[in-house]
Amino acid sequence: MELLSVTVLNTGQNRQTTREAFTEAQIDALNFLVPDGGNLPAPHEGFRLELHHGSSGILVLVHYEKTPLLKDGVLTWIDHKEAPLLVAKVAWDNGEENWKEIENIYLKTGDGLPADFASCEAPESPGNLPWLAIMRSQFGNVCPPTMLCWLEEVLLPTFAFSILANG
Repeated sequence: MELLSVTVLNTGQNRQTTREAFTEAQIDALNFLVPDGGNLPAPHEGFRLELHHGSSGILVLVHYEKTPLLKDGVLTWIDHKEAPLLVAKVAWDNGEENWKEIENIYLKTGDGLPADFASCEAPESPGNLPWLAIMRSQFGNVCPPTMLCWLEEVLLPTFAFSILANG
């Protein structure tokens, strides 16, 4: 049984998930994104994964095409393709080095996070490798909570297993 330790930096939530929690079809469906990232297929159009490969981990930025903006009582959409909703790190080796990278990103951006996205305590490293660390950005609140939950609990762990299978 292959385990993945998952930490959400903003909440301090730590959990473990197994590869068996996802079907091979779900994991394989994301294989095309492992080399260079890209747009998610239907029915999740509008989401894009940007990848930054390292020797022992991959930094994943989850972007959403458009962000709703209420201005003068009118709901409009602004383009935030460069601003990620979530930042995640998948690590399979050198856990401490990879943790420092995602922790530094979290600490540098933490002051701009909405109060309900920021933890009152310093996050702890997931520990056992492989692991997935997830950080909600200040733009995370433009996504419906159920979609944010799906990204954190389903998409990113499934993608982590896809990365581990293809790494």
